[in-house]
Amino acid sequence: MNTHKAGIVITFGNFDGIHLGHRFAIFTVKQMSQKMGLPSAVLTFEPHPSSVLFNKNHFKLIDQEHKARLISSHGIDYLYIIGFDKGFSQISCDEFIGEILVDKYNVKHIVVGKNCTFGNKRLGNISTLRKYSDVYGYSLTELEPLMIDDKICSSSLIREYLQSGELEAANRLLGMPYQISGVVIKGACRGRKIGFPTINIPIEDCMIKVKFGTYYAKIAFSNYGQDWLYGVVNIGMRPTFKDLKKPIIEMHIFDFNKDLYDHKVKIQLLQFIRSEKKFHSIDELKEQINYDIMKASLTDQASKLYINSLIDEEGYIEISSFIRLVEVWNSGISFGLFSNLPYKGFSLMIGGAIGNVVDRIYWKAVYDFIYFHIGDWYWPAFNLADLYVICGIFVLLYKCYPVFSGQLNIKKDINVQHAKLKNGLDVYVVPNHRIPAVLHSVIYKDLSLAMEIEADRMVSFNVSRDKIERENIVLKERKILIDNQPIALLREEMNNAFYRTGYGNQLLYGM
Repeated sequence: MNTHKAGIVITFGNFDGIHLGHRFAIFTVKQMSQKMGLPSAVLTFEPHPSSVLFNKNHFKLIDQEHKARLISSHGIDYLYIIGFDKGFSQISCDEFIGEILVDKYNVKHIVVGKNCTFGNKRLGNISTLRKYSDVYGYSLTELEPLMIDDKICSSSLIREYLQSGELEAANRLLGMPYQISGVVIKGACRGRKIGFPTINIPIEDCMIKVKFGTYYAKIAFSNYGQDWLYGVVNIGMRPTFKDLKKPIIEMHIFDFNKDLYDHKVKIQLLQFIRSEKKFHSIDELKEQINYDIMKASLTDQASKLYINSLIDEEGYIEISSFIRLVEVWNSGISFGLFSNLPYKGFSLMIGGAIGNVVDRIYWKAVYDFIYFHIGDWYWPAFNLADLYVICGIFVLLYKCYPVFSGQLNIKKDINVQHAKLKNGLDVYVVPNHRIPAVLHSVIYKDLSLAMEIEADRMVSFNVSRDKIERENIVLKERKILIDNQPIALLREEMNNAFYRTGYGNQLLYGM
């Protein structure tokens, strides 16, 4: 019996972790469902097939509740979870298509990756779906693998990263910090006795074991509001005390000392600090904990963590009409600027600044030892860190001079083609291969002529839904170039403030 009379657009898979590749598939389902006027759906399986077929433990990246919440956050209309057992694993790929996708859910369009497999012994693949598309009357979207850092974004790669302590790489593929959920249990209370109270969360057998060690982390729990709190987390076997049979999660929360027993919490790992180690004494352990907390509390990190605590996933905070706090994972340098310039200037400045910060943390003062003078004239004593900062500033000013002086030249390797039409119009063609489209702009020097020509051109202009859909590429281009770039949003607002056209924010750049 069909669940949906009109049909649905669906994608199916394990979706362990809901990484960026999964999100792209879910986004494509939503797009196709809107285009076809049909509900969108995601079909997944619990428990993970590898746990049933190969008895794998410490394998899953995400629990069922978190997975359902992330999928629902993308605006999907229906989430179907099939209970996976050995009986279900015997269903052939042909039966999966015919009896489940078609007969039960009445699919009209399927979105899957080109490397997908399904059915008994994983014999079904993209070719199988193509073969039955004409038989059952559904259409198919085949997605290329998502490549990040020249590697295919996959759950298995994320597992490798987490198990080797490469948390930053794992979070980049996930598109968010890796999250662990669980219920707080009562521990041995040793942390409280040595001045560092911790909460304890057991690791479920089915969940992956990340690399044992200490992490920066943030935590949220419903009974005390939705604000994130920060601290240090140790994941492992407590080798100093040798009192565990299974690994456990212990978290010391900064400036927090309330009872959380039996509370459901979620912890997001932000940065790997060090591997787990055995200490010879309690004093040595306390000294290391102090050092870990100090490391986690550096000024720059604390400010970033604080802003991170204020902003929900994919959210923002409006400060004024031209400043907005957003959460962007930036692969450039400060402000996302100068990603194409040499790094020497910034490296010198940042390295020098960090050197002096470390001095103030350890020695409560900056250690200066270079004394420069000519006769009775002298320069205040300084150190190598100061020298690095000054040199970095000079390098940066030198590299940025063409930008600020207006003398920045167009790159010589850009193949700009020019032609002059018979009517005197100059045409310049600048190749840009990011999107499969040709965008054009006409610049008029005479406003009255512009209005006359544009008005005449629009007389027979007929707007239909399919034409609007084709213009979505322009809006997507804006989202890529503007909406997710703080400096671009700031520049746009500044232009609106200084060049008062009265039209407000730009939405479309050319027609």
